[in-house]
Amino acid sequence: MNTFPRTLVLLVCMQLYAAFSATSVKDTVFWRTSATFITPDMSKETEDLSALILEDNRLVLYSSKARKVTRHRIVHILSSEGLNDHNKVVIYVPGEGSIIDLKARSISSSGKVTELNQNNIKDITNYDEDANLKIFAIEGAEVGGQIEYSYTLQTPVYDAGIEEVSTACPTQRAYFVICGGDGLYIATKAYNWPNKNNKFADVHWYLFENVVPLEDESYSSPDANSPFVEYKIRGTAYGETTYSEYEYVVDQKRAEFSNFNATEKRKLNSLMKHFDGESTDEQVTLRNLNAFLKTHFYYEDNYSPEYSDVLSILKSGVGNDFGLAKVYCLVLSEMGINYEVLITCDKYSLWLDPDYCSRFYLNEYVIHFPDYHTFIYPSSQVAHYGIVPSWLEGNTAVVVSQKKNYADFMLIKSSSPENDQTNLTINVNLDLAENFSVIDILGFGTGQVAYDYNSEIYFSESEEEKQLALKDLIEWRYPDGEIVNAEMIDPAAWGDISTCQDYLCKRSYKATIRSHSFYEKVGTKLLLNVGKLIGPQTEMYSEKPRIQPITCDHNKSYSFEINIRIPDGYKYSGNQNTEIENVYENENGTKIAGFSSKLEVTENQITIRIYEYYSMLNISLDHYEDYRKIINSSANFNKATILLEKIQ
Repeated sequence: MNTFPRTLVLLVCMQLYAAFSATSVKDTVFWRTSATFITPDMSKETEDLSALILEDNRLVLYSSKARKVTRHRIVHILSSEGLNDHNKVVIYVPGEGSIIDLKARSISSSGKVTELNQNNIKDITNYDEDANLKIFAIEGAEVGGQIEYSYTLQTPVYDAGIEEVSTACPTQRAYFVICGGDGLYIATKAYNWPNKNNKFADVHWYLFENVVPLEDESYSSPDANSPFVEYKIRGTAYGETTYSEYEYVVDQKRAEFSNFNATEKRKLNSLMKHFDGESTDEQVTLRNLNAFLKTHFYYEDNYSPEYSDVLSILKSGVGNDFGLAKVYCLVLSEMGINYEVLITCDKYSLWLDPDYCSRFYLNEYVIHFPDYHTFIYPSSQVAHYGIVPSWLEGNTAVVVSQKKNYADFMLIKSSSPENDQTNLTINVNLDLAENFSVIDILGFGTGQVAYDYNSEIYFSESEEEKQLALKDLIEWRYPDGEIVNAEMIDPAAWGDISTCQDYLCKRSYKATIRSHSFYEKVGTKLLLNVGKLIGPQTEMYSEKPRIQPITCDHNKSYSFEINIRIPDGYKYSGNQNTEIENVYENENGTKIAGFSSKLEVTENQITIRIYEYYSMLNISLDHYEDYRKIINSSANFNKATILLEKIQ
C-alpha cells in the first residue's frame, strides 16, 4: 500500500468522530480485524538487524472536548536482542490523560496468535511527579514472529504535539493522520525524512517509507535529525489562534522581559548598591556585571512558579532559565543598556524552524548585545561574558527586542577557530637507563575550551575534586601515563570570571607525566610513538554510508608543539606519518577545515608543529567525504612514529 487516499483519510476520521460519543474507541482503522503473519520485504540488507518495524501508524483526532492519539505498530522480530527490545511496552500517560482501547498480540511465523491478557497490564502511578505508566509484555512473542499493539491516549485539548518515527530499527511504513474537529483548524509539518503528504481543510496525512536507523554517528545530532511530525491548533471557527505563531511568542516575551513593577525594582536597587563595576567602557561594565550577577543568582532546573517569578528570585537568588533571563533584563533595563533576548533550543534536541513555531523547544535564553555582538548566558555560573554555550551555536534563535514589533530571527554563529583553541607544548626526555619517558606539558584553552575548563575544574566543590578534575583532563589524553604532578597556572585567575575578555579568556595548566609506552627498543634502534602525544583521536573509517549531516559542537583549533630531545649516542633515522597536509575548501574557496603537521630536526632535538582547525558547524552530506579526510588526518597522525638509530 503506497498511497493513503483522501477517501480512506475521511473514513478514518468518520470512524473516530463517531467513537467520541462512545465510551471507548472500537475497531479503529489501523488495528486489523484478522491477525495474519505479514511476510516482510527482506530485499534489503537485514543480516545485522534485530527487528524490522512493518507498520508505525498514528492518528491524532481533535474535538472540542478532548484530543485522542492512537498509536499502532507491527514489528517483525529478527533476533533475541530485538525480542528483548520490543516485547515489553511502556506507555507514558500524562497526569490528565488516560489510556483507552489498549490491545496487543503476538503472531508466530506459523500463524499462531496470542492475545494480551488485560489482567497482566501493570500500572505505575505518580511517575516523575505528574504522570503514570502502563507496562505490559507481549505474550508469546518469539524470534521470527511478529508483535502488534495499539492504544489510544485521551487527553484534554492540548494545543500542540509531536509524533516521532522510531529510528531504533528500520521502519518500512509509517502513516501519520492529524484531524481537526468541532471547528478546530490545524497546522502540521514533517521533518527529517522524505515523505508523501497531503493537507485538506481539517485533515493532514503523511506517509514515510523505508526509514533507516539513526546510529550514533560521530559529529551528529541524532535526536534533532530524527523524523517526526509536529502539529498544532492554528485557529477555531471564531478566528486564528495567534498563540501558535512566533508573533505571539515575541509579543508575550517582550512584555514579560520589560513589565517590571515598583516592588521588583526596589528589591533590585538594594542589591545593585553593592555593584561597583561600572566603567566608561560599557563592555567592561558588562563583564563586571556578569561576574557580579553570577555570584548572587544561581540556576535551578525547576519549573515551579517561584523559580520564574522575578521577586522570588531576587529574594532567594535561585531561578530557572526563564526566570533568570527576566532578572537580567530587569538589571539591564534599569542600567539603560541596549540588549535583546534570543530564544532558542539545544541543537542536539531540535533545529529551530523560523517557518513553524514550536512551543515545545523554546527553552534556552541568551542575552545579546547588538552594539558589540556579544552575549551573556544567565543559566550557567561558568559562562563568562561574550560566550554562548556550544550546544546553542549553529542553531537559529527568535529575537525578542524592545525596538522591534515583529518576529525576527538570528543564526547563533560560532566564533573563529583561533578563539576556541586548545594549545599544548609537549617536551619529551627519554630515560634509557630506567626505560621510561618524562613528558612535560604546558597547556591552555580559550573560548569554549576555557568554558569547559571552568565547568569541569573551577566549580569543583573542593580542592580535592578540583585536582581530580584536572587529573581526568590529563588522563583522557594520556591514558597510559603516570601523572607525577599537575597544577593550574595562576589558580586565582580561574576563580574570577570577570577577568575573561570575551573569547580571549584563557585557562592554563601544567603537568609532568612518566610514560613506559612512548618508545620501544628494537635492537640498536628506538621507535618513538609520537602520534600518541596528541592523545586519542576520532576515527571516521566506517564502511557504512553516512546517514546524518555533520554537526560540530563549535568552531575550534588545535595547536601542538612537540619537542623531543634526542638522547646522547643516537641520531634521527626517519619517520612515518609525521608530515601531513590536508585542507578542505568549499566551492567559494573558503577554507573550512585543515590539518598540517611539520617536522624539523636539529642536532639534538626533533620538533613537530601541528595545527588543526574547523570553521563550520553544520556541513551537508554532500561534503562529508571532504570533512572526513581532515578528521582522519589527525587519526592518521595518531599512528605516527619516529626512528632513532644508535651512532656507531
